Amino acid sequence: MRRYFRFSIMFVLFSGFVSVSCKHDDDSNYMISEPGECHDCFSDPNPDGDLREQNRSKYFPVAFLGLFASENPVPQGESLFSISGLKKGGPGQEFLVLGGQNGTLLERHAGSFWHVSASGISMNNIRVASINPVTETAMSVSTSGKVEEWFPEQKLWGAVLLRSKKRRFEEGRIQFQHISPMFDTNRFWVVGQYNVPVEGKATYQNIGAIFQLDPGRKPNMGYVDLDLEVLGTDLSSKLRTVKAIHDRDALVYAAANQGLILRRDRTGVWAIDPQSVTEKDILSIWVQDANKDEVFAVTETEILRKSGGVWSQVKNLPAVVNAQAIHTIRWQSVSGVGKNVWVVGSAGAVLHFDSSQWESWDTHVSDNINALWAYENEGKIELYLAGKNGVILKRKGNGFEALSSSVRPDVSLQAVWGDTKDHVYAVGSDSTILERTGSGTSFAWQEA
Repeated sequence: MRRYFRFSIMFVLFSGFVSVSCKHDDDSNYMISEPGECHDCFSDPNPDGDLREQNRSKYFPVAFLGLFASENPVPQGESLFSISGLKKGGPGQEFLVLGGQNGTLLERHAGSFWHVSASGISMNNIRVASINPVTETAMSVSTSGKVEEWFPEQKLWGAVLLRSKKRRFEEGRIQFQHISPMFDTNRFWVVGQYNVPVEGKATYQNIGAIFQLDPGRKPNMGYVDLDLEVLGTDLSSKLRTVKAIHDRDALVYAAANQGLILRRDRTGVWAIDPQSVTEKDILSIWVQDANKDEVFAVTETEILRKSGGVWSQVKNLPAVVNAQAIHTIRWQSVSGVGKNVWVVGSAGAVLHFDSSQWESWDTHVSDNINALWAYENEGKIELYLAGKNGVILKRKGNGFEALSSSVRPDVSLQAVWGDTKDHVYAVGSDSTILERTGSGTSFAWQEA
């Protein structure tokens, strides 16, 4: 269907850090390694993180192969699930990171070549990547508990070692689900689950966990801090996994299993946010107004709202325009801009809340909507949707119009992001990366 690898390859040896010698001199090389390599060298650093007094003669393999692709570099058939971007100027000057199936991880800056991670993440592990807008730092996490950081000066992704100052943990027992930047810091929130031994038994169980990931304060030392903020048993014995997190103005909410919603106030204290509305898994959560503590969340079949300090299930929702019964819709995610909130789901369903009432916006499709991206431009909110069967939609009034695309109709688009209303990316199954630069409905999306 599409070209697999027709591109220019550059093998770049970066002087001073492509070496089999694990040196820790004052001119420190970037020592980036998969966890488990060079344990004598990297384990148990002193509190200052100074590793120079430890064994200097160990060897470890580091793959610093720069892979630069002028066309789509994703192995054919792999799916991309996430896209994170940062506007850097005019159209085409953005900073992008993509994550996907089987450890797929890519970066592109200012319209240059795609830079592909060559870290050799195990098969069947999913990558989720994010950019922190404060420091323009990019990091990715995987379901196998691996972490990589983007090193802009060297133009490569590097796997980094993890350590915790707060609690002891074993890297191999972490499964990351989601990563998101913390408010007004260089850190990231990472959520997922941690496999811990059951007391008195020779078995393990998954416990929901929330971490703070501190990127590259001393990247030449080859580690980052991953501090365990919340472990399931701290708050609730029912907490098995954390699925999503949203930080607005330092008020943080996290979505978890069995109706559990976690809240971190501005003093840094975590607690279970009490609600008696649902026991279903919370899939997505959105802080609309941190000062008023206005929050929205969705389960597969419910929309929840916190207002006036109380959670409630949104009732009497409007009928979906395509006439499918509202109780049959499977909700996917919630997000918004300002006072506007959108919830998207199956059968082309899109609901909008404007702080006073809910209404259904017509998508003219019956396909599942997987992703939404909203952009505020001079007081007007632009909106893009991406979904199953190659669906790409753009807001038109209180509804949507379909945009033409070169993608096959059986491709499922999983994420969408843009830096202006007319410069947008969409990614999805079968190695799909689409880029749209232009306006109108007839401008075809091109493979990036």
